[in-house]
Amino acid sequence: MIRDLIFPYPYIIEKMDEYYKPNLPPVKIRGEYRTKISPQKRPSKKKLTILIATFWDYPHIGGLSNYITELSKGLKKQGHRVDIISPNLFPSATVKNLREHITPKLKEFFLRRYGSYDKKILSNSRLLYIYEQMLQKMDLEKYDIFHAQDIFTANILGRFNANYNKPLFFTPHGMFTFKRLKFNLMEKGSIEETYYKE
Repeated sequence: MIRDLIFPYPYIIEKMDEYYKPNLPPVKIRGEYRTKISPQKRPSKKKLTILIATFWDYPHIGGLSNYITELSKGLKKQGHRVDIISPNLFPSATVKNLREHITPKLKEFFLRRYGSYDKKILSNSRLLYIYEQMLQKMDLEKYDIFHAQDIFTANILGRFNANYNKPLFFTPHGMFTFKRLKFNLMEKGSIEETYYKE
């Protein structure tokens, strides 16, 4: 049922509501997160365990992938332990099951709320849901530092970090929305622009 759908980013739905102007009550937000972990004082240590996480595929050809590779190598040379995670590194069977579970729910939500759905927003929402579910299943407590490589990961880890209270770094590698507008990959004034800007 649609009531089982979780929208952890109400501000995105609020912006889409402003665009479509549906005559519906606000979306209720429900969390599925681990219980709060008591903050513990850890002794300072030279060697850290670092999570580098990206919403985009890794490895791939391009600057982001090169940056992550070189950063990881440099940190490992200094004796730190580094894990890199991206959606394409998750088990494909699990991803497929999550995709089959969430896609009809997202379609139903957008159709009931707005009378239609945008394929790019549907795809991004589905990917974001799957990525978040997979990150949630990881043992994030073992990391001393989270390093997000994009705004999607920064949002997810930022919310999770309310439980972990770890240093969270965010390195933006480009302006996703503005690049797509500049190269006409999305229409100015469209729901896609509204969604991605938010």
